[in-house]
Amino acid sequence: MRLATAPGVGLAVISGRDLTDIKTRTDLPDIIHAGCHGLVIEGPSMGFTHLQAAECRQILKGLATDLTERLSGLRGVEVEPKEFGVAVHYRRAYPSDLAEVFFQVEEAREAHAPHLTTRPGKKVLELVPNVPWNKGECALRIRDRWARTQSLDPAVVYLGDDETDESAIQALRGQA
Repeated sequence: MRLATAPGVGLAVISGRDLTDIKTRTDLPDIIHAGCHGLVIEGPSMGFTHLQAAECRQILKGLATDLTERLSGLRGVEVEPKEFGVAVHYRRAYPSDLAEVFFQVEEAREAHAPHLTTRPGKKVLELVPNVPWNKGECALRIRDRWARTQSLDPAVVYLGDDETDESAIQALRGQA
């Protein structure tokens, strides 16, 4: 809380979670929230929705239903619909079912090629719009926008613990 309200500090949370989920979990004033790996950003003096990704919303809604049906017989597998993706969590799945999970996710992705791609994470496969955007692009956009609106060259600290954070760490290398 103190960091978020400190003068001259801009705080951003970039997550693979849906924007509404992040806002509920953070509950901090005046911070920048970036959901779905940065495909949507909201915050003070900042708003962004990746237009090409937005065109995939209907595909993703149908895909969530399709994957829920395909994977319904596999215990410990959860399908999470998102605004800009569908996450298939398999951390509680039986090891003997993993090949089927991967097969079904890939088959579903192929049915919507070239519009979707698979993004692996920690015990999760996400089907997301196949657009040239990731947490790295998002982090740079937030940093640059914040620097322009605040007339400051920001000192950037990025923390992450998932494979999808690597793109931000790489994009900010030497600048954070």
